[in-house]
Amino acid sequence: MLRSPAPREHRQDDDGFSLVETVVALGLAATVLLGLLGAGLFSVKSAVTARQNASAGDLLNKALEDARSLDFAAITMRTTDLGTDPRISAGTPRTFNPGTGTAEAVDARDVGAIFPHIATQTTTNATYTVARYVTLPPGTVFDANGLPSARRLSVIVSWTQNGKLRTQTTSTIFTKTRRGLPLPFFTFAYNGPATVVGGTATISKNPGNDLSYGLLVRNQGARDAWTITSSTSSLGWRYYMDTDKNGIWSGDASPSGEPELSAASTGLLESGALPFYVVAHRVIGATESEGTTTTIFTATSEAQPTIPGKNVITSLIITNGAVVVPTSSASPTPSPTAGATPCTPGNNVNVVDDLTEPAATRPNGNAYSLTDLNLTNGPGTRDSTTQGIGTMSAERGALQSQLCNWSTDQQTNQAGRLLIPGGVAPFGVAEWRYKARSNNGESFDGTAVLVLHLQCVDPSVTLTASVSSVANNAPTLQKSATATSPSSCNAGGFRRLDIPLAFPGSFNVGTGANDYLSVKLTTSGNVRLAHGLSTPTSRLVVAVK
Repeated sequence: MLRSPAPREHRQDDDGFSLVETVVALGLAATVLLGLLGAGLFSVKSAVTARQNASAGDLLNKALEDARSLDFAAITMRTTDLGTDPRISAGTPRTFNPGTGTAEAVDARDVGAIFPHIATQTTTNATYTVARYVTLPPGTVFDANGLPSARRLSVIVSWTQNGKLRTQTTSTIFTKTRRGLPLPFFTFAYNGPATVVGGTATISKNPGNDLSYGLLVRNQGARDAWTITSSTSSLGWRYYMDTDKNGIWSGDASPSGEPELSAASTGLLESGALPFYVVAHRVIGATESEGTTTTIFTATSEAQPTIPGKNVITSLIITNGAVVVPTSSASPTPSPTAGATPCTPGNNVNVVDDLTEPAATRPNGNAYSLTDLNLTNGPGTRDSTTQGIGTMSAERGALQSQLCNWSTDQQTNQAGRLLIPGGVAPFGVAEWRYKARSNNGESFDGTAVLVLHLQCVDPSVTLTASVSSVANNAPTLQKSATATSPSSCNAGGFRRLDIPLAFPGSFNVGTGANDYLSVKLTTSGNVRLAHGLSTPTSRLVVAVK
């Protein structure tokens, strides 16, 4: 008889994974793997972002270092490169906000090294757009050639990352300082009252009289001080502050007057500060012999005294007879105002105007018309002894028809306004300003001509004229040009000289309180200007719309 097998005994070690357990285990494994994968992807993206940010920072630094390697005059944009950049406002002047909260005037010239101001650059991790902007920071002032004292360079680097625009920005201010070793960088110039002849300040005096030479130091480099010495120290020179800047010691050595300088030192001068005015003074000995004595004044850096200093050469002619050359006074005699009895003219008042009408041009096919903007000394007066800046008027003022002593040269029996080298107002630079008459401002274009009548104190001089449009006290140079005085220009009278100024394009002058057209004039030698007269007129002939 067959028997059924006995049932097998169930043992603990025979248990396995159920289907549910298997699914749960796979789910947990997938979650862990996905987390690890996400962390890996995030790490990769972070590395890419870091590399892109580092590359953008490198491009910012490169743009700044490239600019630092340039001469200061070259750190400017080009007028033709501004285009329709949305970061630059339209109008006059065009402005850019460097991130300071205040828009600044764009500094653009006919030529400049910041060109093109927008460019792209591709690296191994992205394509970047590098945009550079040059603006004029608040407080910027301009020299006689229209060069600003400071410029701001702003750089914006932008790129796209994961569909989003990323940017990095920076800006820095450049000033007119020398690169490399901090050598003394300064000017040392003569400041009256003698007449400068051939680069030498010459004056005639009798024995026993006071003798003063005005000097000035302007620091354009690192902070420094200068000691002033003379080649004739045995004659008893003493040095005083020239408080009223007229080149003559007042005789008052008190602290409230014109005190003597300790060790003939200017004291520390900051870079770009106003000039420091000095008077070198002595009394000519009663027994000093007739003849000519040359004195060389030298300004030497106190920070680096081994560096050669700069010199001013003077010449004293001692005579026992009457001195008949023009003398100077601390307070020049003012000329009469318009309508008063004409003043007595000085010598050499003959004027020769033998040129044809200036060859000014205006653009074709528009409403520009040639206009005479006459150079005057300002409203209501012809006395420019206290006016470094004159005005330009579209009407010829009914002023005097003869040349009188309305000059800034402090030689009150000399005709005309003396202009000397050095670029220090009011003697070293002449400026005239014109306010727009239209409520909407005025536009200028074409080729202008600056018509001058001049008397050459030195035999041959080169004059530099510049025209700038000024908006809210921020000038934009439109054109500068030079011209050499005619061969017949001498101290015997006034001759006419024309300086053409071809503008690169049209520009506007607004009607704001600090908006105007500026004309500046500097010279390589001593020259007297005739302006502010009813005839003949010195003027800017320009196309105006």
